[in-house]
Amino acid sequence: MKILVVEDTEIDRKLITKILVRIKNIEVITAEDAFEGYAVLKAIDDIDLLVLDHQMPFVKGSVFIQKLRKASRFKNLLILVSTSEGKIEEFVDNGANIGIQKPYTSSDLTFMVEALIKVNDLEK
Repeated sequence: MKILVVEDTEIDRKLITKILVRIKNIEVITAEDAFEGYAVLKAIDDIDLLVLDHQMPFVKGSVFIQKLRKASRFKNLLILVSTSEGKIEEFVDNGANIGIQKPYTSSDLTFMVEALIKVNDLEK
């Protein structure tokens, strides 16, 4: 499974990557903002999951999710949004599959990603 992490803070990007690569059969690709993330999504067809920071420069995560969901190509892309502000329900209403509130532990993130993978596998 390929996961794209879009996070503007370098230390957070590295930490999230370090957590995710511990999960079996995971490949992590990173981007530092929505523009770079969109370019990666367009260039790499088989990304399964997007881990997206909400609070980013230029484009908020919620706006990015809405734009992605309008494109049929990204309709089934799994999206986990992380935020320190706002309610998770708002992000799910805007097209995220699930959200996680910052700060979170490595166990919390691992659990969320593994749960999304299992649910996705069951739906196939």
